[in-house]
Amino acid sequence: MTFFKALAKYIKNNIATDNTNEFYPVKPPQKASLPYTTFNIEGDATEPTHSGGYPSGTAVIQFDFFDKTISGQDARVKAFKDAFVGQSFDLDSTVNMAYCESFNEQSNFGDLEGLVIRSIDLRIKYIFK
Repeated sequence: MTFFKALAKYIKNNIATDNTNEFYPVKPPQKASLPYTTFNIEGDATEPTHSGGYPSGTAVIQFDFFDKTISGQDARVKAFKDAFVGQSFDLDSTVNMAYCESFNEQSNFGDLEGLVIRSIDLRIKYIFK
């Protein structure tokens, strides 16, 4: 399994379980209701070995949180960061998240839609098992 697929599966099974925030890889469906979060892979630097293959790498994933209120969004972003930043755990039986840090956090307001948008980049060191 690829790192991104393992991450998406982990989020679906462990993070997006309380029906207060749906997570969608790449883009939401047209009829997605707020609040929701999209996530995209921004970069993936694999670490090849001389014998071939790449047993580990570092990926940058951008998460965009969409909501109508700042207070609800703040609570969801904090819970999300608490679940990932500074943590180490298995995403599935084939990929371990060895370390995670957040950076490049910013907020925007969508004037036409009245949306509050918070973007966070996570840098994740992963290891294939």
